[in-house]
Amino acid sequence: MLMISLLLAAQGGAPASAQGNEAAALVSKMLAYYNDAKTFAGTIRMVQTAGNKQAIVTTELQAELPAKLFLRQDLKANYGSDSWLVTSNGEYFSYQPPEGVEGRRLVEPVEHARGSHDVRSIYAAIVKSIYDRSTPLDIVIGRTADLRYRNLQWVNVKLQGETQIGEDTVTVVGGQWREYGAAPASGVYTMAIDSQLRLRRFTISEKVGVSTGGQQIVQQVDTVWEVNIQKNVAVRQELFNLVR
Repeated sequence: MLMISLLLAAQGGAPASAQGNEAAALVSKMLAYYNDAKTFAGTIRMVQTAGNKQAIVTTELQAELPAKLFLRQDLKANYGSDSWLVTSNGEYFSYQPPEGVEGRRLVEPVEHARGSHDVRSIYAAIVKSIYDRSTPLDIVIGRTADLRYRNLQWVNVKLQGETQIGEDTVTVVGGQWREYGAAPASGVYTMAIDSQLRLRRFTISEKVGVSTGGQQIVQQVDTVWEVNIQKNVAVRQELFNLVR
């Protein structure tokens, strides 16, 4: 599979260990699990902690291919709260302007001069207009460009044992993490994958430089995404109603 070769290439060109090969193959199978979905629905819950600050973002997501999409994000934090909403009824899609851009909700046709949008290209159009553009969200949507970008963040990948999420035993893989492909490693990540090959949890722990009181300090930032997305399930058609 394409993603197996990408994941192995991300390990710096050195010969991959058997353990690394096994971990990369598992991640590749997980990515493929979402690739052939006709529908998907569920939630992603992000909790990010940095010092005495915490933010929680709940993403409610459902899609029916080729072009119906509902995506709602709700932020609750000790510094404020907000919401973001994307809707597509298969003929038009709507979303809020990106941060810093004033105006009403934007509405675009699915059919356009160069062809037709699908769920993945709609996501590409709206991704700057949501709060938490996360690795789990990129994985579920499955745009090739997004998967390549995320793959470059994973400096290496190794098996890290098993753990429990609810009643399910999941396999954990992970390694060093970087912000983008040419950046030095600045943290670590883990993925928890269940026996159905679904992503159930994704975490990043990183060191971030911040300015406080006129001084530059390094702060630990821990982010956990709990993922509960099912594919090929019944969806609620009323959620696809276009919100203008």
